[in-house]
Amino acid sequence: MNNDRSDDSSRDDATQVLSGAENSAPEQDAELNLPGYQIIRPLGSGGMGQVFLARQTEPVDREVAIKLIRKQIRNPITEVRFLVERQALAQMHHPAIAQIYDAGTNPDGFPYFVMEYVRGQPLDSFCKEHRLSLRERLELFIRICQGISHAHQKGMIHRDLKPANVLVSMIDGVPAPKIIDFGIATTAASPSEHQAESSAGTPFYMSPELFEEGAPIDTRSDVYSLGVMLYELLVDRGPHDPDLFRDTESSMLRQRLTERHPPRPSDLLKTETADSVDLAGHRRMGLPRLRRRLQGDLDAIATRAVHPDREARYAGAVELAEDIRAWLDGRPVRAMGDSRGYRLRRFLTRHAWSVSAAAIVAISLVVGLTLAVIGMTEARQQQRLAEERTQELERMTGFQRSMLGDIDPRLLGEGFVERLRSQFEQSFDPRADADTVQAGREAFELAVGRINPTDMAQDLIDEFVLERAVESIERDFSDDPHLQAALFETVRDVYNSAGMIELSLPLAGRIVDLRLEALGPDHTRTLEARQELYRLLSRSGQYEAASAQLDEIEARMDPDDPGQLDLRHDTWDSRANLLIDTGHPEAALETARANLERAEAELGPHHEYTVRALNTLGYVQALSGNLEAALDWFQQSLERARGHFDETENAYYSAMLNVGAALSGLGRHEEALAVETEVYEILSTHFGRRNPSSIRAMNNIAATLLDLERFDEAIAQFSEIYRLGRETYGRHNPTTLRLQMNLGNALLRSNRPDEALRHFEEVARWQEQLQSVDHPDRLWALEMAARAQLELGRHEQALENALFVHERRQAESEGGNDLQETRELIAEIHAGAGRTEEAERWRAAPEAATPGT
Repeated sequence: MNNDRSDDSSRDDATQVLSGAENSAPEQDAELNLPGYQIIRPLGSGGMGQVFLARQTEPVDREVAIKLIRKQIRNPITEVRFLVERQALAQMHHPAIAQIYDAGTNPDGFPYFVMEYVRGQPLDSFCKEHRLSLRERLELFIRICQGISHAHQKGMIHRDLKPANVLVSMIDGVPAPKIIDFGIATTAASPSEHQAESSAGTPFYMSPELFEEGAPIDTRSDVYSLGVMLYELLVDRGPHDPDLFRDTESSMLRQRLTERHPPRPSDLLKTETADSVDLAGHRRMGLPRLRRRLQGDLDAIATRAVHPDREARYAGAVELAEDIRAWLDGRPVRAMGDSRGYRLRRFLTRHAWSVSAAAIVAISLVVGLTLAVIGMTEARQQQRLAEERTQELERMTGFQRSMLGDIDPRLLGEGFVERLRSQFEQSFDPRADADTVQAGREAFELAVGRINPTDMAQDLIDEFVLERAVESIERDFSDDPHLQAALFETVRDVYNSAGMIELSLPLAGRIVDLRLEALGPDHTRTLEARQELYRLLSRSGQYEAASAQLDEIEARMDPDDPGQLDLRHDTWDSRANLLIDTGHPEAALETARANLERAEAELGPHHEYTVRALNTLGYVQALSGNLEAALDWFQQSLERARGHFDETENAYYSAMLNVGAALSGLGRHEEALAVETEVYEILSTHFGRRNPSSIRAMNNIAATLLDLERFDEAIAQFSEIYRLGRETYGRHNPTTLRLQMNLGNALLRSNRPDEALRHFEEVARWQEQLQSVDHPDRLWALEMAARAQLELGRHEQALENALFVHERRQAESEGGNDLQETRELIAEIHAGAGRTEEAERWRAAPEAATPGT
């Protein structure tokens, strides 16, 4: 980021504390003889305090930072500021704010405080060094806003927010910010005591009103500073030229800042230079793509945050964070207003990887789609007669479906790679020797081998085709909900096949609304739209909302309507799967058996819903621990699917996935690996690696590798699956958390219990928030945490977790084998702690009994 920002080191003392820098470090003073602390070395000196790294020796042993007011500048004003900072830190408890541990006055009467020592980097340096993507930068910025919001809730205004006062470290692969230096903070309730010195701070980040003597201070001053930091996160530049702040009187600065409305971030990238291209590269995208991502919503958010008039800014940090979160989620942002057209366009967000050469591959698709939409618009205008309405609708939607539905990401990706290969061959100098040419070819193939062409093509299709299709449908068919819904369904289905749940889910909700508007709540098309919305809600872990959609379908579907036969069986199968996902295996088994009987009687042995019912029965049996029965059901499902379904159809590849998983569970690992590898090749080739079924296939392969004790391969595979899961489902989606559990299990089995425990404990925390305290997935996480703690010799912690799991499982009638395994675990914990008799009691007691602990 631009370093010339008038941010003098005189206010960076706390930064030196936490980052461990030693610039201008003072010599140790005698007045630092504090009981319980050993001074290690000086860290830095700022405008008000000197800071030391120390070791606390009692009551705990840890590294800390001690800040002591500098005696050279000690006076009533600086002492009040020092005490304000100390009190501000003492009353705040937030992960994004540096924590104070202790405070007091030394024997010479100098106030001091002790705070956590964080080895972090300033925000701008961290983002640049780690090449954080635009999304990662905004996620980090939200966490900073949340910390400032916490300070505001405690009545504190920071007044000196800047990258140097936000230190970031990487914790478990996630950037964790710490806000420091509340040295000129003031209270929101009574800022008058600081009005006369409102210019204290770093001018480049100060709001215009802070340059006016006696101006009141409120949370919107911090919002302005956050806005400047947001500009820098987006484009490495602030909203104003740094030269503006040099040698300029405060009153003149306020006038200039008020008169100049800040440029939009995207406007700062209008000119393509080596620096701007490098800037985009540090966000892992091309410059044109970065410019497009900024235009519109992010431009509006940033300019609103730094508006010269504070009445036009966000009221607080939480509102700014909410708008950033809305943009990340593809929802409308407040900064753009609330027009209907804008809200509809925000249903889709861009998630493409822009490759300029690859845009050529997609041009023909874009042109074809544009002509298709124009043609549909003209046709709709020309054919208004009621008797031709149905024919017109079928023709237009059919044409659009052929334009979008026939786009094959696999063929497009392979074509792109072939074109690159051809151009690469043509780039060789005809005079080059054979060895040079061969070395170049090998390097090219090595690089290309790291790319999944199908994934790349899906990203291109999203950016250059589907996004434009949605915009055209919104614009040209806004007055016709029936036709608009039919056209949207095609786009939704393409997103579904690519596994882009975050894009298809809002579109599915919109389709339900359009169907309700055009056809009413009981129409088959409306119920089918609800069924698709249920499916996406369930896949994204929103089980309560998913269940509500099924309830509505079941209440309105007609048992005597032959046109709803598929709908009814689809709904019944969905209910069984939802019971599985929400932890009710016995009810799921009963429902699945009833579904199979109905499907065989009404649809025959080879119908899709009959095959699905067999799969569901096997899945329930597998969850209950009866793998032999599960394998039998899965094999029946696969046998019925063969010859009746293509290998890319769900009924076929789901049966293959399940057969492989059951074989592995029964110890037939080599057989399982062969089946799992075959189905993964099918899925990744046709749908890409981020498709949920591809992820499931990868997960099964990794599990089998783990069973074969090929630990390094398994952990590498599970780590990649977990990464893909976060990208596909979201960071804290239940499916992602299960993938994280699998990674933890692999680490535990590889004798890495400390790493495994971190994953298990994180999953348990999130499952409690997302599901419930006694959800089966949370109990699983706690049980695995207990196993890791046992390996680490933490017997009492392990026992506490295991007893909780046992209590909850014993209270459920569906505890089964899991309950017995928990009892065995408790016995192992007692044995490991040397309590042999207690261990034997747990092993010998009947299941209904609970021995003393």
